[in-house]
Amino acid sequence: MKKINYLLLLFAIMCSVVLQARTIVVNTATTLQTAFNGAQDKDTISLMPGTYNVSNKLKIPPTGLIVLQSSKLDSIAIIQMEMGAAADVEDNAYPKKPSLIFNHLHLQGRYGNMTTNSAYIISFSSRYFSMDTLAFRHCEISNVSRCLLRGGAPTGKLSSGEMEWLELSNCLVHDMNSAANIWPILYSAHVPMYVHIKNNTFYDIPYAKSIYQLTKMTNETGRNSEIYFENNTVVNTFARADGVIATSNYLGQEALYNIKNNMFLSPNWSDDKNLSPDSSAYITPSILKCVGGIITANNNIVDSLRSWLSGQILDVDGQGGFVVIDTLNTRKMKDLDFSWTDFADAQGNDFSYLSIKQPATAGTNGGPVGDPRWVKTFVTPRTLTVTANNEKAIISPRRAYYEDAYTVTVKASPVDGYIFSGWKKASDGSLVSTSNPYTFSITSDVNLIANYSLLQERKVSVAVSGSTTASYAITPNKSIYFEGDVITVVLNKHYINNFTGWSDGNTDLIRTITIASSDIALTANFTEHPYKLAWDFSQLTGNNNSFRNLAANFASDVNNPGVMNYVMLDTIRTVSTRNNKFTGVGQELAYCVARRTLLANFSNPDYLFIKFSTKGLTNLEVKSEIATDNSMLKVQKLQYALDGKNYTDFEVDTISGNIDMVWMPLAGILPTAAENQDSVWVRWIADPTSERLFVTGVTTSDYDYAYISKIIVIDSRYTAVKDITAKNEYKIYTYAKKLMIKAEATGVAEVYTVMGQKIMHAVLNTGLNEFTGLNSGIYIVRVGSEVQKVLIK
Repeated sequence: MKKINYLLLLFAIMCSVVLQARTIVVNTATTLQTAFNGAQDKDTISLMPGTYNVSNKLKIPPTGLIVLQSSKLDSIAIIQMEMGAAADVEDNAYPKKPSLIFNHLHLQGRYGNMTTNSAYIISFSSRYFSMDTLAFRHCEISNVSRCLLRGGAPTGKLSSGEMEWLELSNCLVHDMNSAANIWPILYSAHVPMYVHIKNNTFYDIPYAKSIYQLTKMTNETGRNSEIYFENNTVVNTFARADGVIATSNYLGQEALYNIKNNMFLSPNWSDDKNLSPDSSAYITPSILKCVGGIITANNNIVDSLRSWLSGQILDVDGQGGFVVIDTLNTRKMKDLDFSWTDFADAQGNDFSYLSIKQPATAGTNGGPVGDPRWVKTFVTPRTLTVTANNEKAIISPRRAYYEDAYTVTVKASPVDGYIFSGWKKASDGSLVSTSNPYTFSITSDVNLIANYSLLQERKVSVAVSGSTTASYAITPNKSIYFEGDVITVVLNKHYINNFTGWSDGNTDLIRTITIASSDIALTANFTEHPYKLAWDFSQLTGNNNSFRNLAANFASDVNNPGVMNYVMLDTIRTVSTRNNKFTGVGQELAYCVARRTLLANFSNPDYLFIKFSTKGLTNLEVKSEIATDNSMLKVQKLQYALDGKNYTDFEVDTISGNIDMVWMPLAGILPTAAENQDSVWVRWIADPTSERLFVTGVTTSDYDYAYISKIIVIDSRYTAVKDITAKNEYKIYTYAKKLMIKAEATGVAEVYTVMGQKIMHAVLNTGLNEFTGLNSGIYIVRVGSEVQKVLIK
């Protein structure tokens, strides 16, 4: 009976362990953050393909084992982060020390680039936090300006803690360090027990001062660690002589260093990611730099690095040398009849070489030297070599090895000023294909040339006619264009112009043009509204451009530029522009100001105001548009004041209909009392006693959230209906109850009522023709073959 109870208890314990080990699948940065910071011992967090920018939001748990890995072998997930410990943790504070394993991931700094803010992946700077295991397996590590691992003992501690197992295996490490950030890859202040750095490739790290280095601990901690640095391909130049492995005097005299089957190479080229060994900035380092130690360093290829004994750190009495050193079979590349040309494309980061080459079997026990993943074994190997007749071309791949009959794809990049014309045989110049990319079966060694032909230069000029405020942008914006270039021209009316067509008859505000056999010369024709002031925020560069006292970006009188401000709780505050994030078909993005009143402040709501002079001005209308993507009060007001304090309504709008991210007009004519004044204030404010409206899907909100845009002060007599579609010769519009026809040639104008009755027949002279006497209403104007509807009011 006791035996049965014991077995049942054992079974229950085993089931409990199994139940605790979870696999959590995540697909966003938010779900990754939630899963990781809530993970339990033995949990595996599986990341779907994608990029996860979690900044510094992940904190290593103080106990338990957590595994992070990609969910798919054929699609590696990218994590952009800087991870650390939330607080110091004293030893034995938890039943077990934490372990963290990264598997089959691409790890990048928290900004995904080489800025100083992407400094670390794991950081224990000034933190005491012991770990059982920290492992990086089958990972790609890049875009880290300093270290993969950063440590530093806090005040009063001898180290950052202990670490039983530190592992970096089967990883690609590249694009790290710069002249301003000369740091090690692994910069540890943990006292290690076992360090395994195996089967990795390090490249494009010109200013890495070491691969593994101990730092910021009290000297001579005395632990006899075991460090295994085996089968790594290190292609690097160094700007400091710290040593590829630099433990200084932080380990015990009998620490073990197993340095086997590595390629330590300095590249035979220089570029923006590699210093030349001939450069004055390059310092030849030792491979190992430490006090004492038992050194086994066999079967390594060592080019352009110092001798093994150079790494001994001796005191003034000559003490501190290596206890034992075994450096059997230290060779150079040439000793194994091997050269840079035996790599497929080392400068292109492909270090593949054929298994028939000596390094493939020159390691201990007949294994390879360097990262074994680069050894290629083929029954019938074929070599692809591709060059270009243009030095600016990027060819992929440039050189590679394949098995016979393998399907290969080569691709040539665009080159400004040239057109790709085809792939030619290097042997005789015969044309092979004009496809790009080009896919074929390789059945022999292939040597191709990507051929480019020079394009003719073309001039592109765009002019604006009829407006001093309309503008345009050309993408791409270049000083020189070439035949075949595709450009996009975008016109901006700034809400105070009518676009009346291009000089070639096109009427599109956005047009894409392929430059052909002649230069491009276009004129965009506009009719400018009789505006006084306009704020469309186009002079600002994007979201969250903060401002106070913002002058209108268009003012017809430079001496009256106006000013805009934002008031919250009776105090002028800094306000930010937005490019509203409306989404969906037909929904318009517009730079604007977000007026956002907190629910608790509804009795004294926020408002936006402009201030300007109306001296000598009459018949003024203030026009704008308003929208929301959240919640908005139903009654919106335009008010004016002559003292900036006592406001009077001059337009009260009750919002109705669809408000889901839709721009709605909010406009009013300033009363006579606001004319001919030194200063007038106009503000946009909500009636806090009115009903609250919500967009679809929103049921509650802590704010009245309104966007305000397209703010214009204009002559109220201007009555143009819409953009005019007339072509080159005639421009038709209305102003102050006048029919205006601008003619580039003589002609005849006919005016009809909407019922078809002809009421005017007039001869047009070249230039601007004005016609009065028309009553308020809608008319049809015909000039030649052009017909336009106009409004007189």
